[in-house]
Amino acid sequence: KEALLEVFRKFNDQMKEVTKDFESLKQEVLARKDSSSSEEQAKLNCGLSYSTHALLWMYFKASGTPGGVIPPQKELQRIQHYMKRLENFSEENERQRTVQIDKEAAGRFIRANISVNDDSVSGKKRQREFVSDISPSKKQKH
Repeated sequence: KEALLEVFRKFNDQMKEVTKDFESLKQEVLARKDSSSSEEQAKLNCGLSYSTHALLWMYFKASGTPGGVIPPQKELQRIQHYMKRLENFSEENERQRTVQIDKEAAGRFIRANISVNDDSVSGKKRQREFVSDISPSKKQKH
């Protein structure tokens, strides 16, 4: 009986430490919340929710609740689903950013090539210089 009581005391002490750590984490999250993008906030919310429900799942498992009856189990699966959706969304956004950057780069190349042929000061087109291999005496008149 004393051994079991000692285990519960240690568990209680550890839970107090976890609560203290979560409180400090909460303060950090609240401090960064406004400066984070909505995608970062969604990732943070999923992570916090998952860790909280994982702790509840561990509590129920440790207390001897049968596996099929543990309430947080379904919630953990739902959160995992949201995390996968968020990951897919992030990958899709990254692909779109890459394509967008490529379009912008192509536009810069085109503008740079056109501006080589333009006189940027007066807005008039410069004459292209053409060097001919044919001497002026050999050119035919039409």
